[in-house]
Amino acid sequence: MTNLHKLDERMHALLARLPDHSSLPMNILDKNLVFVWANEAYLEATNTTWDTLIGRYVFEAFPDTEDRVKNVEKNFRKTLAGHPTHMEEQPYELLEPDGTIKTHYWKAFQDPIFDDEGNATHIIQRAQDITDEVELRQVNETISQELDHRIRNLFTVLNAVARLTADGAEDVESYVEGFQARLQAMGVTYNKLSREMWQGQSFEMVLRDSLAPFISKASGRYTLSGPDLTLSVKSTKDASLIFHELTTNAVKYGCFSVPDGHLTVKWWIEGNDLM
Repeated sequence: MTNLHKLDERMHALLARLPDHSSLPMNILDKNLVFVWANEAYLEATNTTWDTLIGRYVFEAFPDTEDRVKNVEKNFRKTLAGHPTHMEEQPYELLEPDGTIKTHYWKAFQDPIFDDEGNATHIIQRAQDITDEVELRQVNETISQELDHRIRNLFTVLNAVARLTADGAEDVESYVEGFQARLQAMGVTYNKLSREMWQGQSFEMVLRDSLAPFISKASGRYTLSGPDLTLSVKSTKDASLIFHELTTNAVKYGCFSVPDGHLTVKWWIEGNDLM
């Protein structure tokens, strides 16, 4: 049996029954919370060697934040009082092989080891690294929250588009036509944002997308000039609706309503303002 430190015959007999090469990380602490045994799975999971753990106080070997240490120590003290304990999702800082520090999560069970008089003298801990499971759940929660946020925003935008369309509609037919056109413009923007992993688009590209349904780029009927500028996601959506409205007006009443009309759009930055 390996990884033993000043253990009496009773502890040797116990360890003889423990699988040193089990895939489940296991360790034993004495009543001073000092390591007296750890199996290979535990050493591998914690990126340590037995020489660095033997005879060391657990929170010296694995220092962490005060709150986390208090929670773990509370469970250890309860176990030494004779009560089995468990920690469902205990975070701890671990030094990675590349020298970085990463937060891991363990599900751990602690059982007391009693002497012949019934006094708890040691703790045996069985642990399982559930970091991947916790991180996956956190990612799913973030995606769910973001989706919920975007859906709420979408309903807000749709309400605004409905009101805006109603203000300029002369009858039901024109309302439906205007509403569908605005939805189509929004759809183009959302499709691009989705394909580009919800990164904002360039100011010029939003302009071109707004003009595309009405005027071909090859027609030469518009000129766009200005510095390269990437909008935020929100600004991309807002600009798309604004440009759609302006382009629609230009088609109905402005430069695109006459055969030789031409549109020139220039933009520049002054300080923190887009002009």
